[in-house]
Amino acid sequence: MTNRNSSVIALLLLSVCTAACEELKGDPGPPGAEGPQGPEGGPGAPGQPGPTGMPGASGIVTTIPVSFNGGVEPIPVAASPGQFYGITELVTTTDTQSLTAVICSYINNNVVGATTTTEVEAALCYRPDTGGPLTKFTPGIHAKAAVGAYVPYSVAGTLMPGEGTWEVGICVSTAVATWGGTETGYILVTN
Repeated sequence: MTNRNSSVIALLLLSVCTAACEELKGDPGPPGAEGPQGPEGGPGAPGQPGPTGMPGASGIVTTIPVSFNGGVEPIPVAASPGQFYGITELVTTTDTQSLTAVICSYINNNVVGATTTTEVEAALCYRPDTGGPLTKFTPGIHAKAAVGAYVPYSVAGTLMPGEGTWEVGICVSTAVATWGGTETGYILVTN
């Protein structure tokens, strides 16, 4: 028998055997027991950012009344923008909110050492609640009192200071010690 004939016979036997085995195959057995849980997969990729939210409502967010009934004695000498006098209030804003304030008070500039050219300047100021130099709400002079005067005045302003907590109040600069007193007004935080 040649190699070629042997190969043909082997293939025929394999075909017959395979067909016979298929006929002898039984029904499938029941499923096996569930295997143990695999290890936890790693975190997935971050999702796409969501759309930008709508702006918040406009208008007044916080109203802080300013009320001080009493004298401030004396107000020491200070160059512009001066120093806080009377009461101050702490106000918190976000980076998109504005501070608006109006405070009324008086200066009594009838003091020893004043001359006819002595003036007291008042403005609305703020600084971080942690301290630091005062900043006027707006540059320039807001109220002046000449020597020998008992002058009521108002200071007002609006600005967007950024995110933070701010100390807000009247600041006074003067070349001679002076006196001040009662304060009334409001500080507003707005969107």
